[in-house]
Amino acid sequence: MGHFQTWFEPRGVYLLPDGTPVAALYFDFDEFPRWWFVEVREHGRMGMIVAAVFPNGSVWNYIFQPDRGVCIPQCSDLTLEDLRPAPPTAALGSWVTRAGHALALLIPKTPAIDPELLALCARYATPAEELAP
Repeated sequence: MGHFQTWFEPRGVYLLPDGTPVAALYFDFDEFPRWWFVEVREHGRMGMIVAAVFPNGSVWNYIFQPDRGVCIPQCSDLTLEDLRPAPPTAALGSWVTRAGHALALLIPKTPAIDPELLALCARYATPAEELAP
């Protein structure tokens, strides 16, 4: 396999064998990199960490312990092949569309250039040949 960081698509959505959608998040803890797979809930909200993949190819599940209020890692019987890319869905597509619209609002709009002003600028521009020594 290639470099560990390229095994999955960052923020890509993958499906567990039971069909649960999870988002892949890469974390580099100095000498301890890992891919975390976080449950994707309704409306694109992130849930609990479900699994982690380590550079040696091992997959670990995170089991929520309600009495202790924490997730306990346990070696999993999942394999890398069990984490398959999710097909694009309408919910994900609409999220991408909404994010695109939000980003478009943040980018300042370029004013339309008057063609007559552009022609005037071109008429008085100094040709590059005249600038050469």
